[in-house]
Amino acid sequence: MAGALCAGGCTGSSPELDPIAEQLVCLDADVPDGYLLQVTGTFTGDDIEELVADEGARAPDGLEGGTFSYWREIVSQPPFDPPIAILCEALQFDTAELASAFVRGLQPGVEMTLPSLVWLPDEGRQFTEVQGGEGSPPGRFFRVSAQEDGAEVHLFAAYVTNGRFVQAVFVGDKEGRAGLDDLAALVERVHARGAELRP
Repeated sequence: MAGALCAGGCTGSSPELDPIAEQLVCLDADVPDGYLLQVTGTFTGDDIEELVADEGARAPDGLEGGTFSYWREIVSQPPFDPPIAILCEALQFDTAELASAFVRGLQPGVEMTLPSLVWLPDEGRQFTEVQGGEGSPPGRFFRVSAQEDGAEVHLFAAYVTNGRFVQAVFVGDKEGRAGLDDLAALVERVHARGAELRP
């Protein structure tokens, strides 16, 4: 899930991020037991534009950069179900207004590929907006599916605002074991920490 993002986000110039940005992604205390951190990194608006295949694609207005963490479930018992993956991002915008505008303007299959879902196969791609769980912070939640080599990829995605940041969280696997409740619990934890840290 993070491979395509890391290809751009782990190279090139580093964005000038607020010191709290690294605390706005999923940390060890946020994810369930049995998950291992795979990679963390930062990315710029230029990195995002390079990742997206659409000619003329551009980074969202006011995006200064972002940081991410990628976690993967440890699968150690037969029959070895496909592991659940968690990708968390903090996107830093010039202003809170621009962050909110980004979330309001999300269009499945268009802006939603910036920057997180570029890895998602094109075949059978479907986006369905869903309601967040009770107590979820304000934002937008989506069920996403696609097909890859005859197998379906399923995930839930959330984009929530936190001042001038957008916190984006994605939980998914190839068998649909991950659910909206799993996503909502993560989003509530990282959003609450961000709200406490913001000046």
